[in-house]
Amino acid sequence: MEPKVSIILVNYNGWKDTIECLESLAQAEYENLGVIVVDNGSTDGSAVRIKEYIEGKTRVSLLISPVNHGFSGGNNQGIRAAIQAGAEYIVLLNNDTVVKNDFLTYAIQTAGDDLSAGIVTGKILYYSEPDTIWYAGGSLLKRSGVAIHKGYGEADRGQRDVVEETGFVTGCFMVLTKACIERVGFLPEEYFLYCEDTAYCHEVLCAGLKLIYDYRSVVYHKISAAASRDSRGCIYYSVRNTLLVHKKYDSGNWLFYVFYTYFLIKQVLSGRWDSRTVAKAVRDYRQQKTGKERYEKGEKL
Repeated sequence: MEPKVSIILVNYNGWKDTIECLESLAQAEYENLGVIVVDNGSTDGSAVRIKEYIEGKTRVSLLISPVNHGFSGGNNQGIRAAIQAGAEYIVLLNNDTVVKNDFLTYAIQTAGDDLSAGIVTGKILYYSEPDTIWYAGGSLLKRSGVAIHKGYGEADRGQRDVVEETGFVTGCFMVLTKACIERVGFLPEEYFLYCEDTAYCHEVLCAGLKLIYDYRSVVYHKISAAASRDSRGCIYYSVRNTLLVHKKYDSGNWLFYVFYTYFLIKQVLSGRWDSRTVAKAVRDYRQQKTGKERYEKGEKL
């Protein structure tokens, strides 16, 4: 018997992407599979659209949240439901992806072969350029605090075709094992958006579990369909949360502050990042503010 798997898709104002993802999952070769869609406080009628689409589809269920709980909060709702449903493996998958029909078979096989596996992931290619790599394993650059993707932007010629331990798994595609859930628990919700996958990978490694990359498990990603990478909100969360993660897991590395300060100055002087947004993120970090971005009276971004 195949182990029972629950796949979680968090939707926020992206019902078209979610439905396309569900259509690709319907072609998956893996049989013992259920999909939980969490509508995370959408305001575009997503819940109604998705509910209509999944009517009569017994393998798909919909959870509707009245408010947006962020990436981790939305996924944690799905994880709780998956545990109640008796899932042996829980898959976190971005709703703006489509999958190869055998993507789950290899990932679950790899996870089952190693009792110390915490998270298994696969090769992630660009949806718009399916022969180009977005992620093929990862690592964390401690000097800059940035999580990097191996193979990023490379033409996929098989050069990253390995099954191996890796240093970072993107939240775009995570297969969580039962050991991971039992030892590490749910995703951290204090970040709201961005860097929660970095923090969670730290926790998994600290728990003595492995992060494993399996090239045979392939996903195609549309890349930030829900939010512009350089929007002010995304800049804010990226800066504040990078600092929060560094303080929690690598606070003794003073070189980080040198390199990250240089990076921020470079982004501002190039005109790519707004100086007020960066300043607010740094200020909120110093004031130990976490969770969803809060504005003071009269404050604007």
